[in-house]
Amino acid sequence: MKAWIRFPNCAELVDGEVYAWTAKAAEVTWKDGPVTYRTWVWSSAVNRREEMMNRNLGERTSRDSNSK
Repeated sequence: MKAWIRFPNCAELVDGEVYAWTAKAAEVTWKDGPVTYRTWVWSSAVNRREEMMNRNLGERTSRDSNSK
């Protein structure tokens, strides 16, 4: 996912992962070099990764169940 993270003097769009969410917020982590950060952001600040938006659960389930 990509998320807008606000700092005192700016906002930055980061690549990261969502670990928890509610209807209004998401807990996200991202790396800056060797350091991993974690914080909560408003859910409107989070966007799914582009490649995940082009697939749905049915396509993934069908493909995975046929790959035995």
